[in-house]
Amino acid sequence: MNRQSVISVLDQLSDLLVPTACAGCSVRGVALCPHCTSVLESSSLIQTASGVWARNDRLGLGRASVKALKLGDERTLLPVIGRLLADSVARAVATSMPSASTPIVLVPVPRRQAARKQGRGDTVLAISQQAALALGSWPAGVHVESVATFARQPLDQRTLSVAGRRENLAGAMVARRITRRNSIVVAVDDVVTTGSTLAELMRALRESGHGPVTAAAVALTPLHEVKTQRGKNPNWQD
Repeated sequence: MNRQSVISVLDQLSDLLVPTACAGCSVRGVALCPHCTSVLESSSLIQTASGVWARNDRLGLGRASVKALKLGDERTLLPVIGRLLADSVARAVATSMPSASTPIVLVPVPRRQAARKQGRGDTVLAISQQAALALGSWPAGVHVESVATFARQPLDQRTLSVAGRRENLAGAMVARRITRRNSIVVAVDDVVTTGSTLAELMRALRESGHGPVTAAAVALTPLHEVKTQRGKNPNWQD
């Protein structure tokens, strides 16, 4: 039996021992049930004060789904979450009234050192790639370029205020030039609470010589609601 077959068998045994549960309502047997999927996909797209487009996630379904993907490795959620990001990107791009001959480049926020040490994959990169597939009808193409890195590692943000998060991330990122010139650049993240991470990525991209940069995310969950939800999920960090 080859390695892939062994992994498949182990995954099936794991599902028997610990059945998958909906990230939204905990119903067994599915990572996100049809009802919660419908509620999430029908939630309104809004723009934050800092210019980020995302789903208004007041019920926490988007955040819970991303958490299940990021910490629980529920890969079946990737297409749904990717479509949600694609919707946000489409709205962000539409505001700039681009030419159909202009390519779109998605730049995911860089993975934190803590995630690397824990052996977690680059979830935002994976979601960005899925969103690019969902936006495949764009004539000039949609591409993903991971050109941003952390110049220094910021502190754990879980206990920080809005101002504290902004100060913590200020100047933390650097970005290389995107290979596709004259493109629409969209900085992307999974869940937005204060917008500090995307604001820092947008700054780094602009300082590297890029023109207009917009931003999009899967879901927006206000910080006070995140603190309420975090009591159940202390290991989550935005």
